[in-house]
Amino acid sequence: MGRGNFVPAYAEETSFFYVDFNPHGDEQQHEEWEMAYEDFISNLESMLPDSFSKVNKWERSRGYGNDEHIVFENEFMTVAFADNEWSMVVIFRYKHRKVDGEEIDALDGRGMRVAKSVVKKLLKSGYELRARNGPWMSSKVREAWQVFA
Repeated sequence: MGRGNFVPAYAEETSFFYVDFNPHGDEQQHEEWEMAYEDFISNLESMLPDSFSKVNKWERSRGYGNDEHIVFENEFMTVAFADNEWSMVVIFRYKHRKVDGEEIDALDGRGMRVAKSVVKKLLKSGYELRARNGPWMSSKVREAWQVFA
């Protein structure tokens, strides 16, 4: 799969972006990728609000056959990762919920603010992020709004 090709299931309820990691190659490259992945998870955890819990769930993604690894969640959203061959996909999936018997839109302001804040922090930390702009295509993210456009 090329950059920009992976789209999570239920994409209308998600924000997602790609982080450049190359998980393929010789054994040494694979070990380096594993260390970078663990480092990324640790950094991401420090950027999320305290309301998030670390979890370890796998969910089958419809369409492409790639599994999504859910790593963090709270009452508003989950944060998952998926392999995009040339990069890793970071997926913020917003949860539907009810307040006083009324369904609250999954894309209400709170979840979006958390996701934007994390993207800003990742960019400041020097991660190269990419946003999907068409089949097999993505562009480098320079500002957080590009992920959510």
